[in-house]
Amino acid sequence: MRSMRKKSTKYDHQKTMRLLVEKVKTTSLKYWMIVLLMITISLSAQAQCPLICNKNVNISMDEDCLIEVTPDMILEGEGTLLECLYEVVIMGSNGVPIPGSPFLNSSHVGKTFQVKILSDHNACWGTILVEDKFPPMIDCPEPITINCYDKRTFSIPNATDNCGVITEVTEISNEVEDIGCTGSFSAIRRITYQAKDKSGNLSSVCTRLVYYAKVNLDSIMFPLNRDNIEASALDCDNAEGWDLNGNKYPDINETGKPKTFSGFEIHPNASFCELNTTYFDQEIKICGASKKIFRTWTVMDWCSGRIATDIQIIKITDDEGPQGTINIEGLQIPADAYTCKVNWKVPAPTNVTDCSPTFYTVAYVVADAYGVFPYEPIYTDANIVKVGNMFTINNLMVGKVRIRYKLEDECGNFTYKYGDIMVVDKTAPNVICDEHTIVSLNNNGTSYIDALTLDDGSFDRCTDIKFDARRMDNGCNTNNTLWTERVYFCCADVGKDIMVSLRVTDYYGNFNTCMVIVRVQDKINPKITCPPDITLDCGVDIENFTITGKATAIDNCANPNIYKKDSLNVNQCGIGMIWRKWFAEDRNGSKDSCIQKITIRGLDPLDYDDVIWHSVRDTVIDGCMDIDTDPKFTGYPKWLADSCRLIGSKYKDQIFEQVDGVCFKILRVWTIIDWCNYDQNYPDRYKYNYTQVIKVTNHEPPVFLTCQDTVFCTYEGTCNGFIQFTAKAKDVCTPDEKLVWSYELDLYNNGTIDSIGNDNDISGNYPVGRHRVIWSVKDGCGNVAKCDQIFYVKDCKKPTPYCLGEITTVLMPKAGFIDTWARDFDQGSFDNCGGKLRFSFSQNVLDTGRRFTCSELGINQLQVWVTDTTGNQDFCSVRIMIQDNSNVCNTGGGFNIKGNVFTENNFQVKNVDISLEDMNTNAMKYTIIDGNGGFTFNNLPNSSYMVKANKTNEHLLGINTIDLVRIQRHILAVTKLDSPYKLIAADVTNDKKITVDDIVMLRKLILGVKTSFDVGTGWRFVPMDMAIANPQNPWPIKEEIYITEASQASSPIGFKTIKVGDVDGSAFNATSELALSNRNQTSLPLELSYKNNAQTSGVEFIAMQDIEINGFQMEICIPKGMEVLGIESAYLDIKRENYYINFEASKLAVVWHDLSNHTIERGRALFSIITKPTQALSGISVDENRIAANAYNANEIYTLKLFNKAKEVNDFMVLQNNPNPFTDRTSIQYYLPNKGLVKLRLFDIDGRILYSSNKLMNEGWNEEKIDVETIDKRGLIYYEIEFNGHKEIKKMLII
Repeated sequence: MRSMRKKSTKYDHQKTMRLLVEKVKTTSLKYWMIVLLMITISLSAQAQCPLICNKNVNISMDEDCLIEVTPDMILEGEGTLLECLYEVVIMGSNGVPIPGSPFLNSSHVGKTFQVKILSDHNACWGTILVEDKFPPMIDCPEPITINCYDKRTFSIPNATDNCGVITEVTEISNEVEDIGCTGSFSAIRRITYQAKDKSGNLSSVCTRLVYYAKVNLDSIMFPLNRDNIEASALDCDNAEGWDLNGNKYPDINETGKPKTFSGFEIHPNASFCELNTTYFDQEIKICGASKKIFRTWTVMDWCSGRIATDIQIIKITDDEGPQGTINIEGLQIPADAYTCKVNWKVPAPTNVTDCSPTFYTVAYVVADAYGVFPYEPIYTDANIVKVGNMFTINNLMVGKVRIRYKLEDECGNFTYKYGDIMVVDKTAPNVICDEHTIVSLNNNGTSYIDALTLDDGSFDRCTDIKFDARRMDNGCNTNNTLWTERVYFCCADVGKDIMVSLRVTDYYGNFNTCMVIVRVQDKINPKITCPPDITLDCGVDIENFTITGKATAIDNCANPNIYKKDSLNVNQCGIGMIWRKWFAEDRNGSKDSCIQKITIRGLDPLDYDDVIWHSVRDTVIDGCMDIDTDPKFTGYPKWLADSCRLIGSKYKDQIFEQVDGVCFKILRVWTIIDWCNYDQNYPDRYKYNYTQVIKVTNHEPPVFLTCQDTVFCTYEGTCNGFIQFTAKAKDVCTPDEKLVWSYELDLYNNGTIDSIGNDNDISGNYPVGRHRVIWSVKDGCGNVAKCDQIFYVKDCKKPTPYCLGEITTVLMPKAGFIDTWARDFDQGSFDNCGGKLRFSFSQNVLDTGRRFTCSELGINQLQVWVTDTTGNQDFCSVRIMIQDNSNVCNTGGGFNIKGNVFTENNFQVKNVDISLEDMNTNAMKYTIIDGNGGFTFNNLPNSSYMVKANKTNEHLLGINTIDLVRIQRHILAVTKLDSPYKLIAADVTNDKKITVDDIVMLRKLILGVKTSFDVGTGWRFVPMDMAIANPQNPWPIKEEIYITEASQASSPIGFKTIKVGDVDGSAFNATSELALSNRNQTSLPLELSYKNNAQTSGVEFIAMQDIEINGFQMEICIPKGMEVLGIESAYLDIKRENYYINFEASKLAVVWHDLSNHTIERGRALFSIITKPTQALSGISVDENRIAANAYNANEIYTLKLFNKAKEVNDFMVLQNNPNPFTDRTSIQYYLPNKGLVKLRLFDIDGRILYSSNKLMNEGWNEEKIDVETIDKRGLIYYEIEFNGHKEIKKMLII
């Protein structure tokens, strides 16, 4: 880099050339052009101008912050030649020359520019950095002298710079030198400053000198007395005027301090001033808060040893009475209902304020009868009793009373407060009235009742009373709802219960009411008059009252209801006598009656000519049999109307098919009989016949109700499915049951007819695919319709997903992310129809991958969707734990929290969620414990945190009948639980105690009545360092750990796991007092004995060996068709609460336990399952998917095995593996009728062999144990056992 240099002499050549050009401008143009041409030719002949630019040049501004950039600053070597012309151009960042080029100013300082040098049509480039090297200058202040107690501060001095930019001035130091007693000053303060400009240039250091002058005792003055002589005393009731800090004491900041004559306070003492000031107070109490304070000030001059003292008198006075609030004005005090007086407890005044302690008294004066008080009232305290701090005025009579409060303080100051109250009679009279009364109407249909007559002894203890009443409804078209002394009734009220309210009112307007039920009666009967007797011809309308006449009646209440009742004595032809009884009935049900006699006489019989036969003439119908041939369409015979004739008609059809060119021919024979004149002895008389011919034709074929393509879903485990498929058609004539059907079936719609039939139902098992059926249907007239229909059998069964419940992975060290795929979670998912499965993280099958970054550290919830080739989907919920083991997410700072989760016996717990809450921001983080039981939260910012552990699944883990026995023994004090953690586990209901409720809840969980705990998740996690003061009463417990600072996180934290309900610790490997390795090693075989008859049906469970137990549990699969009614006890007392029937799942769970062991002999029945009679009994089995089938005693656990007594075990038999599903180990049991070679194979759903063995096994029961490590596979597995050519295949599930 080349620094700026001075102009060379060669630059004078350039200057000469510029002068020459200027000269040309003022001389003859032609002359000078010739001269210039000659000079140029001469220069060109001599040499070419040098043009090499420096790449980087630093240029410094002058004292005025200006500079011109010249060619020799930029060019290399000797720079310019005298005979050469150069031009300097300074370029901006936009490639355009800057304004003012080649000159630079303050705006260019600190910037870099490109510089272009031009000469002889040639150019070179360089770069310059513009700098400012001139330092700023400070305006340094002159020295000053101030008072020693002057506490002033000093501002920063100004500074200037050559480039005019605002300069930063900094105080470097501020020191005080204590001179002591020897000098003329107390101290010297030296403050140094230094300035810096924009370019970083520093100024010279400036020092400000401040001299502090000495102060002696002769130049000070003491504060004035506050005694109302020199200055005003302090009023304690108006302390806000002087008590600035609210401490109710006159501090020196409030009453004054010693000062210099110039006004500077000399207290508190300055470190370098010679005077030292102290004071002390002496207090004399006057009364209450009133007092005098003698404040003695002492000032000492350290240099001379002189001392000055002064006593300041401060008086605090209390000259005002207390102030307060009286909240009684306008109060109404109810008088006693019996004495009409009141003993009133006077409310105390509120908000009483005074600087001295206060108290109060009360007095009162009573107004006259008009509520007016005396002009000069005399207040009395008669009948006033004080109890504690409260006053009670006894025997105050009804009226207006003025209460006077006297508020007084300890200094004798007092204030009066007044309030008027009213003692009132607010007690309503005691009302007593008749509950029921009866009123009868007079001949005019009206009546009334006086209010006083409704009273039954009402009274008031203070005044006289008056009565009025009203109806609760506005009846009888009058305003009866108003209060009056008399209530009226009318005919509209007859038979009703009218509610009447009686009101009793005292002198003060207090009233009370009661309800009376008034029953209104009308006891006057109506009067009826009958029409005269009459004789009529048969057929006359006897209901026409204009012919027969109608009765009339009168009544006191409007018109009565008139009706009749006929008593008939006539034959079927309507001839005889009618006795008509007329009734008149009023609203009250009162009646009067009379009888009218009506005689009916007959007419002529029917003959052939009276029948109208042409209404049934012959006809041809284009329609349907049984529908269009009904007489309502083909006609009925008619005859002359005569209600006195009893005419009967009937017909009989003779049907001929396919005759006379029609479908049907009907000969319909009609028969007419006059029953009123017919005589069986003369059968041909009054009986007439006629034959009608009806012909039926039809050309419409049946119509299919549907013939469109259809889809059937199958959910079978194979790719075949049963479908319900029935064709339906309708015909206008032929009934559905008489239609003739046939079909042709083409499987897979390949053009080949695979089967035919004569039916409209082809329901059955069909393979998945596209099929075709051709339906044919014929009606009764031979019309045929066909339907060609496509139907699809679709696989609608969802695939079965089996997934890894959780995966833990780490972020890639450099990338800071990790990609994972849905297929990574697959653990053997399968579909009933096979085919390739697709895996995705949502229902979108293309959503196959996820990328996780630092923002997803910890636990992430996902769904893994499995899709089969048909598009059916199902999913399983999984979790992925993202860890940052390489610390790629570390952003610096913060701290880490580490911990672990173990049981009381230091065994690991799986799948525990850990949450971390920032107590300041409420932000949450989550993680899960690792394979070693530990957890970590990294790179946490400094804050306060709360850590909690949680686990929400596996409610039944470790819970069995042993726990019921031990909790029961603890409650009965037979054997106490020996650990506080076992006590917490036994508190199933989370109520901080162990009771029978805990046993009941556990039993419901084992039975399956409940699937989860009523309270909590079934897990408790307590801090490892939690102190338990009383091991036999460990409550309350805490379940969180608080970390309030980083130092607390330096050591690992931890939780102890408590599985609620698991008091024997069997939830965790090797922690149970009954070793888990003993399970399945000792079996208890139970024989099933089936009984089925008309009286009782059921299954006995019989022990096949001697055994001692004090508890057992099992869940039984109920076979299809068996309806269980309950359990009947045998040797064991099985109560209703010991079993649960899950009808929906076809399961029966049984739990029994007792305190002591029960010895069961071989062949003894434990209990029986009772079922409905006559049902097929077989197929009962044990289901261990939810609970283990075990029996227990104090030392052993037995696995329950079921065997059928009805089936001799003499054939090859393979049992379901146990347990199933399983996580680490299972057992397969099988029976061999004789010794022989047994082949075992395990294979997956694709048929891949996972394990095989060939063993020579003995006759009888044998067992094969399978470890998961042997298979190295998860999900659905098949196992096959072959013996002597016989094979049995079953499924097992590894989770």
